[in-house]
Amino acid sequence: MRVGVARTSWGAVNLDPEVLYAVEAAATHLQDMGHTITDIDPPYEPADYSRLYVSPTAASSLEQAARAMGRTITADSLEPVNLKRYEFSRDLPLSRAVDLQGIPTVTAALLR
Repeated sequence: MRVGVARTSWGAVNLDPEVLYAVEAAATHLQDMGHTITDIDPPYEPADYSRLYVSPTAASSLEQAARAMGRTITADSLEPVNLKRYEFSRDLPLSRAVDLQGIPTVTAALLR
C-alpha cells in the first residue's frame, strides 16, 4: 500500500514536535511493514480549509450526521479542536460567514 505522509503544517498553526515525532514513528512502522511512504503537501490552502470547515453549513452538516447516527455533539463525542470548530461555526452569524477572508481572526478564535 502507498501511504501519504504530511510532515508539514497544513494551516496557520505550527506543527507540534510531538505530533511530528508520532507521524515519523507511524511512517517508519508502516514502511517496516512493507508499505511505500510518500511525502505529501497539504491538499488545500489554509484559507480554503477555513472556508470549507468553518461555516454555518459545516455545523449543520455535522449535526445532521450526528442525528443520523443517533449521537449528540458533546466534548465526549468530538476531539477538543473539532468541538471548538463546531461551536465556532454553529455560532457564526451569517453576516460574518460571508467574510471568512479574515482567516487569522478565525484561527485565533478557534485556538481560544
